[in-house]
Amino acid sequence: CATINKLKKRDNKNHDHWLDYARSNYDKDFIADVKEYLRITKLFLPLPVFWTLLDIQGSRWTFQATRMNGELGSFIIKPDQMLTFNLIMIMGCIPFFEKCLYPVLHRIRAFREPLIKVATGSIFIVLAFVFSAILEIKLE
Repeated sequence: CATINKLKKRDNKNHDHWLDYARSNYDKDFIADVKEYLRITKLFLPLPVFWTLLDIQGSRWTFQATRMNGELGSFIIKPDQMLTFNLIMIMGCIPFFEKCLYPVLHRIRAFREPLIKVATGSIFIVLAFVFSAILEIKLE
């Protein structure tokens, strides 16, 4: 309805969003809900790619670890311990983010909405995969 109304220009008003042209057929609460749904849907579009890469990550990290010495300070991480180390790092980052990073970013008004946290986390995930790819290139 919105695109048809926009193309036919049934009302001569200029609207901020293309869905606003459907106001003659639907109430504004429904249109606001559809706008919010479309906004959230953008976050879910990269999920199939993420889950595919995450599934591959386990075997690739273990394989990468076999070609490295595994030394981390005084600790030695064996290749089969890489996924466990990954989980420990994730679990360690959660309290750090909640107690240290997010309060600082909230004070400077960097995270006004929870969806921004999700988007920022997605960017960190992409960076992690990029670093893993660079490491793989260096190891070959």
